[in-house]
Amino acid sequence: MSGFDERLKNKRVFITGASGGLGEQVAYEAARQGAIVLVAARREDRLMAVRERCTELSGRDAFAYVLDVGNRMQISKVLNRVIGEAGGKIDVLVNSAGFGLFEPALDTPPDVTEEMFRVNVLGLIQISQKVALEMKKRGIGHIINISSQAGKMATPKSAVYAGTKFAVRGYSNALRLELKPFGINVTTVNPGPIKTEFFDKADQDG
Repeated sequence: MSGFDERLKNKRVFITGASGGLGEQVAYEAARQGAIVLVAARREDRLMAVRERCTELSGRDAFAYVLDVGNRMQISKVLNRVIGEAGGKIDVLVNSAGFGLFEPALDTPPDVTEEMFRVNVLGLIQISQKVALEMKKRGIGHIINISSQAGKMATPKSAVYAGTKFAVRGYSNALRLELKPFGINVTTVNPGPIKTEFFDKADQDG
């Protein structure tokens, strides 16, 4: 990643799924760029290590919140804390939390399908809505939703995962049009395969 970018200096950046993978690296880069970093994830031990590293990189306090993005009630409680501790000001939201389990469509258990949609889609929508309402009051903000190339082109064994990512793209595209008049940008990032622990559990058969 490149050198210092003044655009993030002193901005409050809230990142979900920040205990590993892409979310963790986004948190570190935001810290390097002088942002006030707020990270959230389920794994508390990993999350606290990320917070400490962000503090080292930015030279200022970072904040961490244990959050299961698949838990609607927990999202509401944690976001109230985040917004309160951020002084009602989240400048950038990065929705990076998500997971995939790659199995043939006919073999995917209903509970796995439901959990994938809760985390990858419904949680993202709930967080985006809450944060966007705060951004709208100030007339500025940026929401970045991490989707996937699977949200553009489905492949065998990705029926449910691809379905969630197509949903993220559709939601983000509509949200972008709705929020643009209020000074809020919405970006969808569609990465291909990245060498992270995501694939350690996504497809056990290769």
